[in-house]
Amino acid sequence: MAEKANPQADIVMGLAATSLVVLDLDGMLQPYAPANLAAISPQYRDSRNPPMWFGMDVGCDDLLQHGRGRQAEPAEARRPGRT
Repeated sequence: MAEKANPQADIVMGLAATSLVVLDLDGMLQPYAPANLAAISPQYRDSRNPPMWFGMDVGCDDLLQHGRGRQAEPAEARRPGRT
């Protein structure tokens, strides 16, 4: 976003689709259709033709917490109607 007035890159790689949508809404992307666009599932690309963005892969970010801090209640204590 800092380079919007003076772009320094021709391509953007490695961003989440949500970040690409933000760049698109801010007018920082130009449409491009790769030669194999038909092979890219519609759920992994912008719906416009040519698309403003498309995905190269699908990943998952995880958040894990070790057993530090507040301990979970036993399952029996969480059941509705228990006194």
